[in-house]
Amino acid sequence: MNEKENKEQESNFAECVLNNSWMFSVLGVALAVPLGIRLKSYVPLIHFGIVGTGVDIFVGVRRCRDQFENPHI
Repeated sequence: MNEKENKEQESNFAECVLNNSWMFSVLGVALAVPLGIRLKSYVPLIHFGIVGTGVDIFVGVRRCRDQFENPHI
């Protein structure tokens, strides 16, 4: 595999991860906003936002890794 194909594959993998990483971030913010309003604090937004983003990245990498390792599926 030459350098051009390797960079193209990395680009495709990064695009796949970004396309698959949105659900938990949105869900975390959707839960944190009402909770933050009720508690009059930004702490739930920070915690749910960070945890949601971390879970999204983890799930996105896992899905795309499986997809790129098994291209016949």
